[in-house]
Amino acid sequence: MTTYLANSPEYNFSLSHLPFTSFITMKVQGLMEGTDFRKNTLEMFEQLKKFNLNKVLVDCYEMKYISYNDCTWLEEEFLPYATSNGFQAVSFIKPSEPHARVCIENVMLSKAGNQMKAAWFEKPAEAKEWIEQVSF
Repeated sequence: MTTYLANSPEYNFSLSHLPFTSFITMKVQGLMEGTDFRKNTLEMFEQLKKFNLNKVLVDCYEMKYISYNDCTWLEEEFLPYATSNGFQAVSFIKPSEPHARVCIENVMLSKAGNQMKAAWFEKPAEAKEWIEQVSF
């Protein structure tokens, strides 16, 4: 298993890829915003390219907050760049925090729905099953 970790007192962030899987798992806990949010999201995309993958399972159940500026960055900059460079599917474990849930859902459903396959799940097993089986 390959793992990338970034931690601070405010957040925990990890990326992992298990051998013989077709996706990367990204886990976000706590409050991560601005430069840290963008740096770690771009690192996720670099890991996709490194392993020649195009799918991500995002576990943001314990994410506390995402700023409006970060939502805008995802929608206007990151997603167009990533999808034009091979990012094709994302499976989310919904955040428990209402603000984080609404922001991420709005960005991903409005933008990702047009450019990539995206799905939302309450249960991690369902999110994993979907990302393993999604095809293009």
